[in-house]
Amino acid sequence: MMASCRMWRRVAIWVVVGLTYLAIFVKWQLNETSPSVEIIVERPNEEDAGKSGEHHEKRENDAVPKYVKADVERSTIYDERREKMIQACRENRYNGRTLNAASTDNFSIDRKNGIVYCDIPKVASTFWKRVLQIASGKRQKNDVFDIPARSTHAGLLETFQKKGFDEIHQVLSISTKFMFVREPYSRLVSGYIDKIFTPRPAYRGLRNEIKNFGIRGNKTKVVSDCALDITFTQFVVFLVGKIAENTWRNGHFVPMYDMCRPCEVQFDIIGKMETFNEDATYIFKKNGFPASIQLDDQRNDLDSITDIVDSTFAEKEGMEKCLPFGKALEYVWKKAVIRGILSKEESMPKRFIDQSNFSREDFKKAMVDAYHRSSKNPDRMNNRKEALVEAIRSVPKDILQKYRKLFRPDFEIFGYDMEEPQIFQVRQPKPFYFV
Repeated sequence: MMASCRMWRRVAIWVVVGLTYLAIFVKWQLNETSPSVEIIVERPNEEDAGKSGEHHEKRENDAVPKYVKADVERSTIYDERREKMIQACRENRYNGRTLNAASTDNFSIDRKNGIVYCDIPKVASTFWKRVLQIASGKRQKNDVFDIPARSTHAGLLETFQKKGFDEIHQVLSISTKFMFVREPYSRLVSGYIDKIFTPRPAYRGLRNEIKNFGIRGNKTKVVSDCALDITFTQFVVFLVGKIAENTWRNGHFVPMYDMCRPCEVQFDIIGKMETFNEDATYIFKKNGFPASIQLDDQRNDLDSITDIVDSTFAEKEGMEKCLPFGKALEYVWKKAVIRGILSKEESMPKRFIDQSNFSREDFKKAMVDAYHRSSKNPDRMNNRKEALVEAIRSVPKDILQKYRKLFRPDFEIFGYDMEEPQIFQVRQPKPFYFV
């Protein structure tokens, strides 16, 4: 009898031990197969402490999935953008006009992280090339802002250029494919400000080509000069005429769909400049990018100032062939105002016009100081929108209609409104930025 009791006691002990190990194994399996999620439960404040346990249980359950829900919501947004892209492509057969050699170089490959990114000028392409150069190990840096903006396009990243169709298809099939787009009118104005409005020597030939093209498409030749007085309307007339002829290509101005061929590539994630921080953060987390890669609006503005000043002083000799350098700096200063980096109330110090014995660092310090003063004025963030409205509304309706016809794929594929209310349903502003 005693022996029998001892036997059953041993059996019971082994059953308990076995169940314990089983529970541990199941918990381990769940941790292995479930995504790692940091659960943040807020500490109840003093007011909550006296409330019922039921309320506290509900509070904890609500706190657990907060940013998990946010990720799911953003994932849904990308699914919707992708579906809109596929539907527009299916209904309209938007395939683009570019030759393969012209479009394949826009794709950057990060084999280490299984990523393919298509860059579009004037849509944060410098930032994303910096990110991929660090994430792929091509740059031994930890901070994107440690990479000078002017060196990001040095060809460090692998592209599809000179690759055969089979290899391109294979890489695309196993990679996460993403691109960033921008409201088409905004990209159009940004390109004009950076390349035409600012007296950059590298674009003197293009400015003359625009001037020679004529305000209404007349190809009457004029004397070649610095062409510093090209209006936004002249620029749009030229752009529409050249793209319609399919005889001219510049990545800063051609349609976005023509650069990245979304109807053929069908991107997994389409980010937008209008929701840049949210989209970039999602991509960082999804692809496990190094924690050192961070978004920082102030550092981004200061980095933009550095790039503006460095590129201007690098082009000083060429600018002085067309106008006094002090006058060129006025254009550059206004560019920073239009971009919302500086407030409209911040005028460039007169000493940069009247004197010549100042350095690059002198001018940069003046601009940085103006930026810090401007940061106290939230109205500066409206500068970009005001300049956009002023520029677009200055274009005659018949010319604007031709632009819309040629850029319709960008509006439809990426979900933008050709009759954007914030441009066409607001009071037409008095000229300020482009006078």
